[in-house]
Amino acid sequence: MENNALVGGGITIRECNTIAPTITGCQLNNNSCIDSGGGIFITESSAGVIISSTTIEANSAGIAGGGLFVETSPLWFSESILEENTASMVCSGMYLYAGAMAICEGSQFIGNEGAFIGGGIVVSYYSGLVCRDSIFTGNVSDLGGAGIAFDVLSRQPQSIVERCIFTDNDGGMSGAADIGVSINDVDLKISHCTFGPRVQWPGGSSLMVAASTPGVVEVVNSIFWAEGEPPIFSPGNQLEVHHCDVIGGYPGSGNIDEDPLFYDHAARDFRLTFGSPCIDIGDPSEGLDPDGSVPDLGAFNDPVAPISPNFLRGDVDGSGGSNISDAVQLLNFLFLPTVSEIGCPDGGDANDSGTLNLADAITILQRLFIPGSPPLPEPVDECGQDPTGDALGCDSGCP
Repeated sequence: MENNALVGGGITIRECNTIAPTITGCQLNNNSCIDSGGGIFITESSAGVIISSTTIEANSAGIAGGGLFVETSPLWFSESILEENTASMVCSGMYLYAGAMAICEGSQFIGNEGAFIGGGIVVSYYSGLVCRDSIFTGNVSDLGGAGIAFDVLSRQPQSIVERCIFTDNDGGMSGAADIGVSINDVDLKISHCTFGPRVQWPGGSSLMVAASTPGVVEVVNSIFWAEGEPPIFSPGNQLEVHHCDVIGGYPGSGNIDEDPLFYDHAARDFRLTFGSPCIDIGDPSEGLDPDGSVPDLGAFNDPVAPISPNFLRGDVDGSGGSNISDAVQLLNFLFLPTVSEIGCPDGGDANDSGTLNLADAITILQRLFIPGSPPLPEPVDECGQDPTGDALGCDSGCP
């Protein structure tokens, strides 16, 4: 669709108070409006509106809500995409205004660009948001809150941001790249979120709480890991951060400052790998992981094996084969205090148990000198990756 209107360039929903309109499996592209709601405009619809499996892309608004404007209405927004929408003034993605209440789940907010506050979502004027399992990436806002901006004037209802990922957002000079709480009474809880790299500006941050009146902002079981300016900025006392991994550190119970060991940080794959310090250290009062353990930090609760380099089983020194020198090097590492590391721990794990011990050296020697000994686990004849997950790595394996 390529429509233009005063409000609601693509769709306008007004005063639906008995039946909730449903938009599902749709694509709204390249619509525009003079005022608000370039893609969809919703107002005074107490029955609410349901949007699912829908893409709202490349729409524009002259004032607010380039993709979606919601006023005085409930919204259920799931498995949908808001991408590359623009607004000349406030919020290029989803604008919640005047008592709107939105539940967003499993959705993506990508590359939305606003001139003032709010790239992905703005929560304003007595509105509320519950956002779970969603991704905010590449959004831009000149004055902060490029992912989500809160300016709600009331602690009711509480807003929740849970199991969300924020990365590569741009909050402009001295703004919040990911979440900004700009002014007034906000009751906000951020839980199990991962804040990755952001576009760097002097004075910028991932999370900024600069409220002019007291509020309640709690951050728990989350990860802030982006080089550059400190990721959290709060000049007042409205912010509580606990049980989080914060690069550079941050005061609070249970907080750490340790590399979270993401699966592939450069590729923005923020799953934790085995051995991550963020595993099983969350606040148990927030609920346990599905396996019954203490919660992990961040947006994922199932750690994975790290990217495994190529190696040969039994090749400890990276020579391209397994021989007696590999067993000797492994024994030296295990029993001589002067030997603190070996070239390829994965290669030294000869029985693929996931740990290095005397049994590995014995396995290598048996394979070399006792005919009929069982073969070593793969990879053996050709360089390959470890078929089983563990915390071992290999710095000097096969090319």
